[in-house]
Amino acid sequence: MKTMPLLELRNLCTGYGDKIVLKDISFSVEEPVFAGIIGANGSGKTTLLKSISGYLKPRRGLVAVENKDVRQMSVRERAKTMGYVPQDIPYDFAFKCRDLVMMGRMPYLKRFQKESALDRETVREAMEMTHTWHLRDRVATELSGGERQRVYIARALAQNPKILLLDEPVSHLDLRFQVEILSLLKDLSARGILVLAVLHDINLASQFCDEILILHEGSVLSRGQPTQVITYQNIESAFSVNVEILDNPLANTPYIVPSAVKNNAKKELKVV
Repeated sequence: MKTMPLLELRNLCTGYGDKIVLKDISFSVEEPVFAGIIGANGSGKTTLLKSISGYLKPRRGLVAVENKDVRQMSVRERAKTMGYVPQDIPYDFAFKCRDLVMMGRMPYLKRFQKESALDRETVREAMEMTHTWHLRDRVATELSGGERQRVYIARALAQNPKILLLDEPVSHLDLRFQVEILSLLKDLSARGILVLAVLHDINLASQFCDEILILHEGSVLSRGQPTQVITYQNIESAFSVNVEILDNPLANTPYIVPSAVKNNAKKELKVV
């Protein structure tokens, strides 16, 4: 018996105004994984997330979650199905963190309805899962970048989504917070949530993601496990840069180094 795809894109074509950004994108995801989306600037990564979320309507083709066309879902239904953490998160509003996360329960509340004990418990679970419960009474404007990012991920989790979409969730964070958030996303996929994240650091994507999808000029260049996708040919085609592909001995994943790095430096990297 054929498994129903959790997410399916079929001949997706979309863009802005007269400009076509995505061209005949087709792929399906059968089960929850942590999938990284990489590609050069302008390759269509953010547009892909917006199309999956239903924010951007396709010119042609289909985006379906469990065989249901996203266009046929109401805004409330989409919010219960997918959580979206955008690239640019506003943080100039002095909300307490618990109140921010509670906003993720809005799809489950009727107009003027107060949150229930279930809503409060869901918020607590989301904040505990993201290690932000201790920040519940802090004002968001007082948080560090890593703390704030975890709070907004908690808000998306409070929606109880089947799919979590994140646009560059670690691009402005230091290495500690990058590793912390990527570890969290991998754990969420193990808990049954399909995680799709746009990532710029190819080496971190290779180490943490179960799958990687490479976009090039609005089309899928390659998709698969890091060992299948992170190749010299793919990286050169997608980013127009020469690289060396090394082995990360700790994670058993590919590790890229610009070919301008000297030979003795590359030898040192192999034994780290």
